Amino acid sequence: MPILILMSNIYFFIVMKKIVNCYKLDYENKTLRENIRKEYNYYLNINKEKDKVKELYHDTKNHMVCIRHLCEKNDTPRIIEYIDSMASKIIKYKKYNDEFNTGNMILDSILTNKKFICIEKNIDFNACIDFSENYFMDMMYVCTIFSNIIDNAIEACDKINRPDIVKKIHMFME
Repeated sequence: MPILILMSNIYFFIVMKKIVNCYKLDYENKTLRENIRKEYNYYLNINKEKDKVKELYHDTKNHMVCIRHLCEKNDTPRIIEYIDSMASKIIKYKKYNDEFNTGNMILDSILTNKKFICIEKNIDFNACIDFSENYFMDMMYVCTIFSNIIDNAIEACDKINRPDIVKKIHMFME
């Protein structure tokens, strides 16, 4: 009888170890899939940015043609108006791109990317983060943690169906 109990205990521990390993592998697979999905989305965003640069190049060529045409007609007031219009659009774009200066290039990129997503989804996004003293956290963890936090917040805002509630995400960290 004691031998049977001992063998059943050994068998129980072996089964438990296999179950724990199975859960561990499932968790690792889930984490890897999530990281691959994030990398894929990151590269999609890079391609979108490349497309924006191509559009900007194309638009700039067209702007130059228009400005040249106005110059040939000596229409100075319209030239100034045209240039001011272009400048206001550039300032607006620059505001969105230079908004974050956390002291960490990766985190700045993540915040900028998530800010654009929030703008598209009509979510007020604000982050005041000083990460310049970060010497303890690996860049991969910075990306994973902050991306997940902000993605979860965006997802929570997406679930708000009442138009009288303002959707906001505010992050503060010193």
